[in-house]
Amino acid sequence: LKIQNSLDSIFQLYNSSVTFYENWTGIHYPFQKNGMVAVPDFQFGGMEHPGAILLQNNTLFLDKNATQNQLNNRSNLIAHEVAHQWFGDLVTMNWFTDVWMKEVFANYMADKSTGALADKLSYDLKFLTTHFLAAYSVDRTLGSNPIRQKLGNLQDAGMLYGSIIYDKAPIMMRQLELLIGSENFQKGVCDYLKKYEYGNASWPDLIICLKKYSNENLTDWNQVWVNETGRPIINYKIQYKNNTIKNFLIKQHPEYGSKKNIWKQTLDIALYYKDSIVKKQIDLKEAQQETTEFQGHKKPLFVLINASGLCYGVFQIDSSILEHFNLVKDPVQRASCYISLYENMLNHTAITPQKLLHFFSSQLIKETSELNLRLICNYINTIYWEFTTPKERKNISTQLEEKTWFAVNQPLTNNNKKILFECYENIFQSRSAY
Repeated sequence: LKIQNSLDSIFQLYNSSVTFYENWTGIHYPFQKNGMVAVPDFQFGGMEHPGAILLQNNTLFLDKNATQNQLNNRSNLIAHEVAHQWFGDLVTMNWFTDVWMKEVFANYMADKSTGALADKLSYDLKFLTTHFLAAYSVDRTLGSNPIRQKLGNLQDAGMLYGSIIYDKAPIMMRQLELLIGSENFQKGVCDYLKKYEYGNASWPDLIICLKKYSNENLTDWNQVWVNETGRPIINYKIQYKNNTIKNFLIKQHPEYGSKKNIWKQTLDIALYYKDSIVKKQIDLKEAQQETTEFQGHKKPLFVLINASGLCYGVFQIDSSILEHFNLVKDPVQRASCYISLYENMLNHTAITPQKLLHFFSSQLIKETSELNLRLICNYINTIYWEFTTPKERKNISTQLEEKTWFAVNQPLTNNNKKILFECYENIFQSRSAY
């Protein structure tokens, strides 16, 4: 039944991916044969052999009640492996130092390909909840690695793969596209593919192609984003006069270390009022910069930094947001806020684990987005088991179980009920919960 239920969707996704890449690159499918092989118990998600792309059986064939996460995984897998026909097979890296290039293009172009089939809101939410969480899980630590790593011996090539090249790299690539413009980005990448087709090339070769279409200092940008580790801490300070914004100052500095790296990237800031939102996009280019975009606006109820989830880093959170969270109607903005709250908790700023656990559990009956619901359920599980003591868990377990079980029994979609029940399974302790 799973095979019968999935075949049409699989071939539709495959054909739409091929069409998208042909149109975007201006290069016809570059090989003589075009096909897929479903492999049971395949140890990888997929493998990009030209003419016979191998794909994991369990990811491909889904039942009619598949969750949004499962559907996203399938569409991403197919689009990712098809993208490799251009990025990795048509043009291959010189050496494994640049193995990340084929993976970043496969992931980023897969995001573009699947995004073309969805609305912008769905695309942005999937990108945020997929790539940022995985990248942060590594890059927030002192043990992180840069996107581009030198490889001395081929036997160690497997050690290069991980969340940095699969997830931070697409974030970097999107910021690069925003920096130089979508049209310039596309022209540079297409030049690169045509110049090195059926051959080998490196990341510096691509940068040279992109520089042709941009006046930005891509050398300095590349050093921070690609050759070094970490993420920025981004704070703000507002000066008011007569309850009106006079100055809006934005600061950034590395999360760790003494370097003065500057992450050039695009940042969205939203001012929330009772009946309206004022949102502006800022180009971060300095360690400290003032923006005049908000001058003259009345003092808001709260400020949300990184409202659209585009920017990479840890963002100062306005504590007033919890009191007025019902005003955040956009699911992408809610996801960005959930992530910022959690990252601030980890950095011991703005909110404690206990308070955040209470907030997330109160959102279980309010959050309607399937991806967001899965996000906060995962956060609840982590905070409950890793950031509370046994004594604290004993005190809060009954209330948390009751909140979760109450949410399970609300009139929700089957997928949301499934996510909530999994959350309940993960946190229950009391005998009554059995």
